[in-house]
Amino acid sequence: MPYLTVGVVEARGLLNADSGKNGDVSDPFVRVFCSAALEGIQQTRCIQDNLDPVWNDQFLFELDPARMVRAVLDVWVLDKDFLWDDDLGRAKVNLADLTPGQKYDKWVPLVLDSGKTHGQIRLQLHLQDMAN
Repeated sequence: MPYLTVGVVEARGLLNADSGKNGDVSDPFVRVFCSAALEGIQQTRCIQDNLDPVWNDQFLFELDPARMVRAVLDVWVLDKDFLWDDDLGRAKVNLADLTPGQKYDKWVPLVLDSGKTHGQIRLQLHLQDMAN
């Protein structure tokens, strides 16, 4: 059975979706979803008032081999708010671009709804068969 280890390390240059008054800036957290995973969405903790947060969180996804053909890792950076969470950007990684057994440490640009990029997220990825 293949597995994908995803390290959500840090982000930099995030959009400020809060007021900016008295140091009030975005409170970012990350949701991670893999289209080939047997389980659902994973989520980091929220970092208060920080546009360059460090999470150092790690998630393990068990993958369905039948869904690996066009599998994508979706990463959403969000600003935690009282009523609804604001979108700070999204990133996608095609699993077909990952060589099994190789470890990746990469900065990925975050794309806003407008199509513009703003900020980056650092991911550590390792696609593997647990028999290895």
